[in-house]
Amino acid sequence: MTFIRTIIVALLFLVNFGVFAQSRLGFTFKEIINQFPNEVTKYDANIGMIFVDLSDCEVIHYFDNNLCIMSAIYPKTQQGTMFFKEKYDRMYYKMNDYTWKGFLNGAEVTISAARAGDNVSYTWR
Repeated sequence: MTFIRTIIVALLFLVNFGVFAQSRLGFTFKEIINQFPNEVTKYDANIGMIFVDLSDCEVIHYFDNNLCIMSAIYPKTQQGTMFFKEKYDRMYYKMNDYTWKGFLNGAEVTISAARAGDNVSYTWR
């Protein structure tokens, strides 16, 4: 199953989705499910993914060894896209127009953006 997780994460980095990242890095599978009990739409502990559907976005959390290694937000509107970009500009050190660095839960994180048409993708590592 680790091979499948590796492929999923690699594909996520290679394909430009309309993705935003809102970190739950370091959270366990159970902690995230407990945090969003009514919003979890699908999960699979075997491949390490949880899908959370909120009113303005969908969030996908990716796991390895029961710890979240990446969280991604797919906003449903252009206003959501701008909201997160402005939030990252305020909260994290802006390396350039497409990369931010900061600390979360005592660990350094890198947020990278990519554009595909009107969609922007943000990934947290």
